Amino acid sequence: MFESLSSPNIHTPQNLAEYANTITHYPQSSLWAFGSSIMDSENFYPNLNANVEIIYLGLIDELYKFQRNDRAVEFGSMVNLNEMLTSGKSILPQILIDTLKSIGSYSIRNRISLGGAIANKKFTSALIGTFFILDTQIELRYLKKKRLHNHFFPISKLVEKNGELILPETSLISRIRISINSYNYKYFVTIDDPCLATSNSVTIAFICNLEQISTTNARLAITYPNKGFFSSRDTDMLINNLQLPIEPSAQTEIINKI
Repeated sequence: MFESLSSPNIHTPQNLAEYANTITHYPQSSLWAFGSSIMDSENFYPNLNANVEIIYLGLIDELYKFQRNDRAVEFGSMVNLNEMLTSGKSILPQILIDTLKSIGSYSIRNRISLGGAIANKKFTSALIGTFFILDTQIELRYLKKKRLHNHFFPISKLVEKNGELILPETSLISRIRISINSYNYKYFVTIDDPCLATSNSVTIAFICNLEQISTTNARLAITYPNKGFFSSRDTDMLINNLQLPIEPSAQTEIINKI
């Protein structure tokens, strides 16, 4: 039954210049980081409709870089989640550290690349919501008129109204830039396991500054693994400048808004 099938062609660029050359010749290639999105796909191979061109990203050194300055920290998209925790534990916002720790076990985080956690179309990671409220920027490398271009996009520009992250076709996430903002209050919670109870799971990420008895710079994101995430400027504005403790009427208004 498999006589008409051929094995996929695995391309292994050593740097971004070689990647640009490969993606130009094979623009419909699947990108392989640690393989979680490909390997857990039902009937990916053998399958007559499977993509026979795969670009392996694991040999591109530029995608493993980490750098920081006084305002932001940047990670290459091939950095795994444990490496991100180790490299950034003293500088990353605590809400992001909590989010990273909530994703699977140590062994699982070792096999999830940062770019893969963002780009996976079948599963919305809690990272997406947290990145959104932190105003994270994503560098994309994409084909345009047979040339590879690169540009940093605020993650808010890549999100549809339904909370789904949309990346341009033939685009590669190469770097993630995270602002080092100082929020003095954060709240993060995951209800039910996102992997084992995908339909019932929900993750809430909230940050703000508490100034005496009021809140400022409030940002809220609610993530549903199989649907996307919710975040609204209207809700954020509603939470801002609330007097603490929050009156029951204000609590009801916020809940209704969500």
